[in-house]
Amino acid sequence: MPTKKQHFVPQFLLRRFATRSGTESRINVYDVERAQYRARQNVRDVCSGNYLYDTDASFEEFLSEHIESPVGEEIDRLAQALEPVNSVANPEFLRFLMVQLARTREAYKNNLAFMNAGVQTMLAELARLNGLDENLPSKLLLKPSEPRAVLAYLTSCAATQWRLISDLKLALVVNDTGMEFVLSDHPVFQHNWYLREYDQLGSASITVRGLQLFLPLSPLVTCCLYDSSVYLYGKASAGKVILASEDDVMTLNSFQAINAGHLLMARSSEMEGQLQALGMKYAKTRSFKEEAFCSPASIREDGSMRSLHVTARRQIQLPAMPSFVKVKKKVKRQPLQCAHRDPDLVLYQEMLDKRFR
Repeated sequence: MPTKKQHFVPQFLLRRFATRSGTESRINVYDVERAQYRARQNVRDVCSGNYLYDTDASFEEFLSEHIESPVGEEIDRLAQALEPVNSVANPEFLRFLMVQLARTREAYKNNLAFMNAGVQTMLAELARLNGLDENLPSKLLLKPSEPRAVLAYLTSCAATQWRLISDLKLALVVNDTGMEFVLSDHPVFQHNWYLREYDQLGSASITVRGLQLFLPLSPLVTCCLYDSSVYLYGKASAGKVILASEDDVMTLNSFQAINAGHLLMARSSEMEGQLQALGMKYAKTRSFKEEAFCSPASIREDGSMRSLHVTARRQIQLPAMPSFVKVKKKVKRQPLQCAHRDPDLVLYQEMLDKRFR
């Protein structure tokens, strides 16, 4: 019988932030949208939806077999934060990260907003050229007739793109404070601190210099992937875990709150106040904002009429990074450079995409 309740954050990750209650796992949830705290929710009912990807469970089985099962042991190992730490992440973990970035409801909503932002500039220009109300297109939104097919497509594409982050180094941050790392329903936080003051397009790409990815693995361990040509992570020598201060934990938890679609989660009931505070503070904050603009249509030499339309994402302006994240001194002395970390790898991925689509 097909699985009716399908998860967009896998249960094996949710269980790491839950407590056992008989045969069940229970997790404490703060619903940001409803400003409501719900204690001891069954993990089976959290970050899930009925027939989220399909009605025959074929895509759910694909995720289980090719994404979740292969990475289980690696996440178990990383969550123990044992030294020495291998700074090179394995392909299974990289694939899991890319898929997790794409498979959530928040990711679907953001991609739909990106698409609509671009379409609306096209419709507005058509309206202008025909003497119609240019504001009318802003009231029109495209909505796929089969959202789960779109979500499954975005997720499957992400599974093939793990090589784009294969150059990033891995660091493990251990929480030895009285607080916990929390988890959101869109748990992989992406940011480029190096390009925080870069005012041109491109800083939101996963291929550019300065990329960082953060994923909590348990209340005690967060995994970071970062561009080691730009950042120095911690003062410890290679292979050592990084100990987080209380301020670091609060900063990393704020990343989850900024990224959250609707839910923030924690293991301990003592985190209720902090979940509520995070949810209230960042309820209207988003990691990225979609922007779209175009040039007025003009007549070309061949008689055709063309206009240039651009859609992009701009990242949030964060006030600070955790204390262990430092931009290297030699990088600070150089002009900002928004460029691919590995142009050849990007070209290779583009060739793969064209071949298999």
